[in-house]
Amino acid sequence: MKPILGTALLVIVAAFAQLTGRSAAAQDGKVEQELQARYREWTDAIAKGTAVDLFERNAADEFTFIDALTGTLGNKKETIERIKAQDVQSWEFDEIKVRAYGETAVVTSRWKIKGTAKGKDISGQYRSTEVWVKRAGNWLEVAS
Repeated sequence: MKPILGTALLVIVAAFAQLTGRSAAAQDGKVEQELQARYREWTDAIAKGTAVDLFERNAADEFTFIDALTGTLGNKKETIERIKAQDVQSWEFDEIKVRAYGETAVVTSRWKIKGTAKGKDISGQYRSTEVWVKRAGNWLEVAS
């Protein structure tokens, strides 16, 4: 009788592990879809001239930004001012990779931009890493 109980317990543990693994993979896929949609929204917002509004909704109050060109740090308010000062004709993302860690996600991407900031050409191709956290069912960017 004991071997049957041991075998049954092993089958239950294996089934639970398999279900938990599938659930985690499904959750990661959902997070990836949700965050990739945010990047598509950004491209649309640039075209529509609503990037500031979108950023205000998607960035946490404690948002921190590191400028790719100068290495300077900025907060949410400063980043909004930077966005307002830019004249961007296009902004496209590709190679978006999302790694989910529960209520936190790290997104790496490549983006191509055409535009100017303070009269200086900022057109080019860049790579970035963003950190997102989920609060009250909503993903917010905390660092870029």
